[in-house]
Amino acid sequence: ADTLSTTPVWNFAPGQAGSGAGTSLASAGDPDGDGFSDVLIGMPGWDGGHTDEGRVLLFEGSSSGLGDTPVWTREPDVAGAAFGS
Repeated sequence: ADTLSTTPVWNFAPGQAGSGAGTSLASAGDPDGDGFSDVLIGMPGWDGGHTDEGRVLLFEGSSSGLGDTPVWTREPDVAGAAFGS
């Protein structure tokens, strides 16, 4: 029988406690057309100059998995927006 691996194949450190990283996850499809699905990660508790403004990051997929660094990020610059919920 197959077993679930206990070793992660990808890690992400959000860099801020309480950011809520991973509260929401979604496939972005393949916006760069390389044949691999990309992933959006929501961080609704992110404080980037405004309390709980939130943030969304896009990680590119590849044959070896997700990239280590987001290729796109967005923040609304509005306190309490919880962008990425």
